[in-house]
Amino acid sequence: MAGPVDAYIQDGVPVSKSAFRGDDRAAKRRNIQDVSTVQSYDLTGQFAGIYVRSLQANFDLDTSDTTTLHNGTTVLVDGAGNIFKIVLALQPANNLSDVTSAAAALANLGGAAITAVRERLTTNRTYYVRPDGSDGNTGLANSAGGAFLTKQKAINTVAALDISIYDVTIQVADGTYTDTVLVNGPWIGSGNVILQGNASAPANVVFSVTGANTHPVSVRNGGRLRVRNFKVQNAGGGGNYGQGLYASSFGGIQIIGPMHFGAMGTSGGFINATEHGLVWATYGAASMVISGGCNVGIGAAGNSRIALQGMSVTITGTPAWGTAFVYGEGASSVQLDSLTKSGSSTGSRFLLVGCSFLQTYGGQALVSTDFLPGSTNGSAATGGQFA
Repeated sequence: MAGPVDAYIQDGVPVSKSAFRGDDRAAKRRNIQDVSTVQSYDLTGQFAGIYVRSLQANFDLDTSDTTTLHNGTTVLVDGAGNIFKIVLALQPANNLSDVTSAAAALANLGGAAITAVRERLTTNRTYYVRPDGSDGNTGLANSAGGAFLTKQKAINTVAALDISIYDVTIQVADGTYTDTVLVNGPWIGSGNVILQGNASAPANVVFSVTGANTHPVSVRNGGRLRVRNFKVQNAGGGGNYGQGLYASSFGGIQIIGPMHFGAMGTSGGFINATEHGLVWATYGAASMVISGGCNVGIGAAGNSRIALQGMSVTITGTPAWGTAFVYGEGASSVQLDSLTKSGSSTGSRFLLVGCSFLQTYGGQALVSTDFLPGSTNGSAATGGQFA
């Protein structure tokens, strides 16, 4: 037989009905349909406040205020004279579906406390770099007052974007630039980033660096970059291990047009991939013009790959290779089939060690001829292979 409830158990402890009701009342807001209902009832004891559905707003009881009049919006007075003041109004402007711009949405949500939203591209974009530019510029105009001064500023600006499916070109004007380029991770988006110089005269755009282990262009940690139409060199001379184009730690560089290579020092190199790095060329479009010597022209190590099929190599002067023009170690591969060469150089053509692999589709018989730059045959040891 049903009957009244005589006791309540809360958290395992018996409590009186009056205490339970008081606790429940303090823990919840009273849900009220509209303002007229508030004015019609005695809401004494609604310590947790009220919620008025017609206003979509919460109100708290203000016991310290005995004079403010009812206005039906921000102040409500019930039938017993209790004054309730608004604490949160969900106005239509705070509904993001009601605004037409990201700026308005940020303003409605208290934009000063919200971090900036990453810009997402809706079309291709070009940034400009010039010797008379400034890194305080936007980079969006090809003028002294619009272009960046350094290539790295352009790279960092692109890294802050969501490039989506669009391509970003970094157009570098004629001149000599001593800053390095580092892409230290993947872009946001699937578009391409192209670093390019002067298509008509690539040698007019020079990336010239100095210092030990300093690379004119390096891509690391899963980053990717397309390059064309400029010259790289290391003016530091001997003992410098800098690489002209350097891909490491799953970084990738694609050569999509002519590239010029000046002297990289007796310990440096032109193109190098290490630690799962990748450098590859667009077949028939990429080329190398070499005007200085280095230790290793093309080197791969640490499970890396260099694929320069269809590459044309033009050599001016008589540069020398300290170790070899092609060097492979650590289960890496270099692919040079359909390579064409003009000009002369001195030094060993190749050195393969540590289960590395050189593919020309002519095997050792081909690379032991004048197919590769150099003046003497190379060697393969500890598992070096040809195909």
